[in-house]
Amino acid sequence: LDTQDAIEDLRALMTKRLLPELDADVHEADATSDDERVFLAEQLGSLHLTVIGDDDSGAAFYRQVLELSPGHAGAIDALSTLYEGSDRSEDLSALLLSTLEHEATPAGRGAILTRLAELAEEKQGDREQAIGYLMQALEENPEGTEVYDAIERVQGDLGQWEEVADLYLRRIDMAD
Repeated sequence: LDTQDAIEDLRALMTKRLLPELDADVHEADATSDDERVFLAEQLGSLHLTVIGDDDSGAAFYRQVLELSPGHAGAIDALSTLYEGSDRSEDLSALLLSTLEHEATPAGRGAILTRLAELAEEKQGDREQAIGYLMQALEENPEGTEVYDAIERVQGDLGQWEEVADLYLRRIDMAD
């Protein structure tokens, strides 16, 4: 058995366990727990991305992980890396937005919103959307100086000087 045959056998076996509806011979589909399905989908995603080189299938398996376990860090990291590496900024934005829904901490939410702002500005050319995300990030973390700096920069680029002045006043109030 060579490596490619072993990979194909593993993929077939794992797919049967993960997606039993594709295999008419599997009768105990309900016996697979969500934890097992998450594990198998993650392994298949990794297999497709790193060994087989099939990004679309790998991403599909990682999205299944997120359907079963929405905050799954491994799946989020794998998809983020894939989307960033293949310049799929809209897919990355959608992933971050869905991740935002499941992030409980203000710091985590602020970081996600800041990343969404970067994507909106740099990849999608939507500075207004970037400001919207940054203002939300500021609400999550009012003491985040990097968020103030980013808002100031984007609003300055847009010539929104009144808003920049208001931002300075807000920043001064936070310092008091």
